Amino acid sequence: MFIKRVIRAYFVFTMAVVTMAALTFNSTVNTYFASVFNIPQQEVKPISSAVFTASLIDDRPLQKSFLAFGERKDLLTLTTENVSSRAYASPGSKDRHLMDLVFNTNEEVMKLDKINFKVEGADSTMIENAYLVWGEEVLEGKASDGHFLFSGIDYELNPDSEGVLKVYVDLSTELSIGDRFRFDIEKAEDLSVVVGEHPYILNYNYPIRGKYISITRSRSWEKVDFTVIE
Repeated sequence: MFIKRVIRAYFVFTMAVVTMAALTFNSTVNTYFASVFNIPQQEVKPISSAVFTASLIDDRPLQKSFLAFGERKDLLTLTTENVSSRAYASPGSKDRHLMDLVFNTNEEVMKLDKINFKVEGADSTMIENAYLVWGEEVLEGKASDGHFLFSGIDYELNPDSEGVLKVYVDLSTELSIGDRFRFDIEKAEDLSVVVGEHPYILNYNYPIRGKYISITRSRSWEKVDFTVIE
């Protein structure tokens, strides 16, 4: 029993020395190894323990890792909203309000360049068109492989402000009663955002789920008129 305790203690001590060497290896530790373990001294370059630790937890570039961990989560928030009375549509509806994207900034300007939505629920081919609307600006999305991509948005939001981008859709007459769908932001790369002068990754649990629209029998729906930017 005593021998086992000695072996365990020696093992713990050895692992502690190895860990210390990996994180803070310098000339002092180098000399220690040379005297205790009879290892020739070698010229070494100091290593930053912060950089080493970052490489252990994430193999992506350090700048991207810093942003992804969201040490300044308060710089920008995003929520999705809709009005319950607008959560229904009939087959063939045009300019139907799907949801709002609500951005809130803190102390920096936000610039939004791209959003890529994944259609969840009904077959994506049943959504004929999708539009992103803010102020008097309207941008038509490009459909591809179950997604609607909005690129070149060029939307800017001042510090300490709230901005709302509205999503509208045109629906196929082939949708069936009881179908439903929503638009999701599937992953962080589907949002291209700059806060201040640097790219910013919204540190959320993805996907960011949109609000469902359910297909019901025809009735009078709110109509919104706008001109699509070519």
